[in-house]
Amino acid sequence: MASIGYSTNSAFGSKINTVVRDLRECQAILARTKTVMDDVSAGGVQATLLESNTMFSVAAGQGLNFYNAIVSLIAAVGALPSINDLDQG
Repeated sequence: MASIGYSTNSAFGSKINTVVRDLRECQAILARTKTVMDDVSAGGVQATLLESNTMFSVAAGQGLNFYNAIVSLIAAVGALPSINDLDQG
């Protein structure tokens, strides 16, 4: 789908523009988080290392669950093709 034009000065156009910007930031943060998680946990193979790592401090016994939740978020946010259509730059 092509880019959808709308006024970012209108009440809801401004709100949608903010949401799109925030989702873009979310994508970037999640991507960076995954890179660091992979470095710490050998690509998720040793996800328990996220529990003792001070950058994450995941609760004991929750390392793999945390890793999988972040991967799931990345997939969900990445599956929003309308972000590109609504991005006003």
